Amino acid sequence: MLRKAADFYEDEVEQLSNRIKTLIEPLLIIILTVMVGSIVMAIVLPMFSMFESI
Repeated sequence: MLRKAADFYEDEVEQLSNRIKTLIEPLLIIILTVMVGSIVMAIVLPMFSMFESI
């Protein structure tokens, strides 16, 4: 009886963790994209202003 209960709750926790992973993954991708984009813009924009002054 306890094994059945343990199996049931183990499956339930596994399903919940899979759902959370599925929801968090796109959010992390968006956050990383914004971070990388801001770093690239911080490097590229000063280069353009230097080229304009030349």
